[in-house]
Amino acid sequence: MSSENCLDMVSPLILTGMGIIQIYKEKSSFKTKIHHEIGIGYSLLEKIVDMHKEKIINKKTGVLIDLVCDFSVYIHFFKKSNNFFVFVYLDKPEKIIAYSKLQKISQELFNCISKLKDPSEIKECANKLVVVPKSEGVLAILIIASSGHTFFTKINKEKSSFAQYEIQISGFISAILTFARELIGKGPDTQLREIDFGNRHFYINSINNLIFAYLVDEDKKSIINKRYMQLITLEFQRRYNKYVEKLNGDISRYYSFEEVIDHYFII
Repeated sequence: MSSENCLDMVSPLILTGMGIIQIYKEKSSFKTKIHHEIGIGYSLLEKIVDMHKEKIINKKTGVLIDLVCDFSVYIHFFKKSNNFFVFVYLDKPEKIIAYSKLQKISQELFNCISKLKDPSEIKECANKLVVVPKSEGVLAILIIASSGHTFFTKINKEKSSFAQYEIQISGFISAILTFARELIGKGPDTQLREIDFGNRHFYINSINNLIFAYLVDEDKKSIINKRYMQLITLEFQRRYNKYVEKLNGDISRYYSFEEVIDHYFII
C-alpha cells in the first residue's frame, strides 16, 4: 500500500495548531528550520522549540508535554541521521487529545519525511493529517498600505449585498484609512480595533504601515476567531515585508496568500 493511500486512511485530527521543525547541526551549534506551520505562528513555534531544544537533542526520540501561552503543547520528535524532526501540536488545555491518535499521526508524518528527498514537501502530508477549524462569518478581507495601495482583497461574492462590491469596497477603504491613520502614527504595532457599520462590522489590525481589515456580519462577530486575524497579519509581514516597502503597483506576488486565508477563514 502506498504512503499516500495510508495517509488517506488516517482520519485528520482537528487541533488549534501544529508545526514541523527540523533541527540540524551546523558547525558547532544546532540550527532550526520550520518546514510547516498552521495555527501557531512562526514566533511562538520558534519559542516552543528553543525552550525544549536541549531535551530533544539529548533524548533523540520521545514525547514532551508543556503549557505555553495558555495552550497545551505536545511535542513528538524523531532522529534521522544527524537531523531531528520535531512535530509540535497546539490545542486548548481543556481538550483531551487521544495519545494513540497523536502518536499515529506523528509516525505517519515521520514516515513521509523519510521518503521525501526534500523535507519541505511535507506540507502536503501534514495538511491531510492535521487541520485547524475554519472561522465563518467573514465577508471580506482587505490588506492595504497606509497610502491606500491595495495588496490583497478577498470578498464573498455569493452574498447578495456584495453584488456591487467594487463600489462598496472603495467606500470601505476610505473609511478604513480615515480611521487607521491615527493608529499608524502611534507606533509599529497596534491592537485589533473595531468599526461598527450597523449590520456590518470591521475589525482592523495595523502593523508597520500595513492595514488588515476584516468585514464581518454583525450577527456573526461573536464566532469570529480573532487569533486568526493576528496570525494572518504576522504571516503576511513575514512573507512580503521586503516587497511592501517598495511599492511598484505589481500585486501578482500576493495572489498566493489566498492559500493562507483559506486555511483559517471560510469566505
